[in-house]
Amino acid sequence: AVELRDKDPFRFGGKGVLRAVEAVSNTILPAIRGRDPADQAGLDSALKALDGTLNKSKLGANAMLAVSLAACKAGAAQERLPLYKRIADLADVKKPLLPVPWLNVINGGEHAGNSLPIQEFMIGPVGARSFREAMQIGAEVYHSLKSVIAVKHGAAATAVGDEGGFAPNIRGHEEALDLIMAAVEKAGHSESVQLGMDVAASEFCVEGGAGYRFYGSDSK
Repeated sequence: AVELRDKDPFRFGGKGVLRAVEAVSNTILPAIRGRDPADQAGLDSALKALDGTLNKSKLGANAMLAVSLAACKAGAAQERLPLYKRIADLADVKKPLLPVPWLNVINGGEHAGNSLPIQEFMIGPVGARSFREAMQIGAEVYHSLKSVIAVKHGAAATAVGDEGGFAPNIRGHEEALDLIMAAVEKAGHSESVQLGMDVAASEFCVEGGAGYRFYGSDSK
């Protein structure tokens, strides 16, 4: 999905969102004014139809998501429900549970200044018995990873990327995964942690969709 940014180099380095605000005020609001916020599915379908693109590039995913969330909150207020219960009802979840926290521990792609094309390497403490234990496991693996990276690549390699994960200057995603696995084992949580990735492949897709560009070369 595409975030609508202003691309004005004189405001917020081109990352301003006045165009998204205008999309909400001038296009979305007139189209949804008066709708029942309890009809979340209908409102979301109307937003997608109004945008009319596969990647939300006309109105902007940031504008559409903001309106959808605002409507969800309004629907919760109308039903006199806490927001989490309203979302659970929409998802037909009878017994809401806190989700497993996934922690972004190594950054690449647009979120770091290294050579890793993949954007996020994550750990999920799926074997934890509670959210509190999951956060403890995640924190212990994160700090274990810092020491693993420092031993192999030096203390300077433990600088972090845009989202708080480490950003060592390595090229291969295999090495990134190996570093994380070593940290998981060192922390004593091999039976409790799974790995995940947010590839963000659109960031290294060859123009025209003909393939992907890894490490400066094109590959199918």
